[in-house]
Amino acid sequence: MSNFQYIKSIHIHCKSNFSSFNYDSLYTKLNQYWSYLNHPIEFINFDVENIRQKQSLDQFLSNNNCTNIMEENDEVGGVCDIHSSVSKLCNLSNLSILKVQELNQIPCHNPNLKNLNLFIEGNFMDEYIKDRVLNLEQLEILQLNTTLSTKVFVNSNINCPNLEKLSICYCHSLRESPLTFSQFAAIDFGKLIELELKLNCFHRDCDCINQFYNDLTKAQHANEFNNLQKLSIINYKSKNSSNNLCQYNYVINCQLESIFRKFPKLDYLYFNLNEFTKNDQFKINWAKFAESLQILKNLKTLIIYDFFNYWLPSMKSNQATSEILLNNCKCVECNQRRSAFNSMAEYDAANNYVHNFKNYTEPELSAESGNEYQPILLNKKCNAKLLWFIFSQLQSQQFKQSPIYSMNLSYFREDKELFSQFQELFKHNCLNNLCNDIKIGNNNTKTINLGGIVN
Repeated sequence: MSNFQYIKSIHIHCKSNFSSFNYDSLYTKLNQYWSYLNHPIEFINFDVENIRQKQSLDQFLSNNNCTNIMEENDEVGGVCDIHSSVSKLCNLSNLSILKVQELNQIPCHNPNLKNLNLFIEGNFMDEYIKDRVLNLEQLEILQLNTTLSTKVFVNSNINCPNLEKLSICYCHSLRESPLTFSQFAAIDFGKLIELELKLNCFHRDCDCINQFYNDLTKAQHANEFNNLQKLSIINYKSKNSSNNLCQYNYVINCQLESIFRKFPKLDYLYFNLNEFTKNDQFKINWAKFAESLQILKNLKTLIIYDFFNYWLPSMKSNQATSEILLNNCKCVECNQRRSAFNSMAEYDAANNYVHNFKNYTEPELSAESGNEYQPILLNKKCNAKLLWFIFSQLQSQQFKQSPIYSMNLSYFREDKELFSQFQELFKHNCLNNLCNDIKIGNNNTKTINLGGIVN
């Protein structure tokens, strides 16, 4: 018990399976300790399936601080000790809200609450949103993780004047109205330092995403977004319909300059537009993209999660992707790396593409092999399969956008030894030049992460 007061944060990084994990024993222990000592703790459970199938810690505290009484008709009813339940909820510096009912139960004043996560699924319209002002003056992080969560927020009266981080998620489906920037009038954008936008659109003749970014850049008050340091632009669930991708293509090619002028202090940029098959009708002008980044004099980190899936194949070029990435450089080292790639691809094909290279031994290369140019041809099945496997492994170093608490995740853990010779092949042929396009005018840019390769 004496050590309990020193716990500041508890994170659960697990993924439930068919024999699903149950954290009730941990919840019970925390509940017991809070019966004796009020002590604020950040408790984050990234195990979404567990939360869906079981319950969150806040639900557990609400459900287990009750006393059972016997009614005259011999039916057992649960009567909550509201004071005990509210008191213990106030020990959590973050809350995960899965139902509107839980939002209604949040104390109107919670001095310890700094991180509010709304993860509401299903049809919330059947639930009544309590007509009250929820004053969350200490709230620093608000994460709206689903379309319904965003709808609940804009229909609630939540006062969070000191918000520093905001994540908005919205799908403009066939039954939903488009999301507008004006719906967030309650947010003081002048105090935001981090903004994450996860949007998509199902409609064929709609430009709601472009309109949202347009309204965002034309906010009336001069101080809005002046303090913004981190911006994440994400195609929610990588919706790859033509119109949705067309809107994001317009964002990259036509709206970034005005966005960056609105956010002059940005030092971190994250993009994830399309994790699936590239659509040939859209082209990205990399030169224009790099030029627009010159506006951001404080930019330190650029991460393009879907670089190999979408950006590279979409770049305007007279060369095929294979030539740009694999076959441009004719130096001795790259000739040897291409030879090693072709050899490994043949080995993988002989082993039914299981991508198991534990027993693979690279053939010894003669001195002359460095002078021999052997291109990597992607019309060969084995070469294409190996390349996409390498892409997926490089990308797996990065955490995908979590459906909950995405702002509390560190996105990248670098493994420099992961296909290191092929990382160098990609850099020599293409990536070094692309990164130089950005760094030439951005002296402060230290990290450029293209699909898992850091330059």
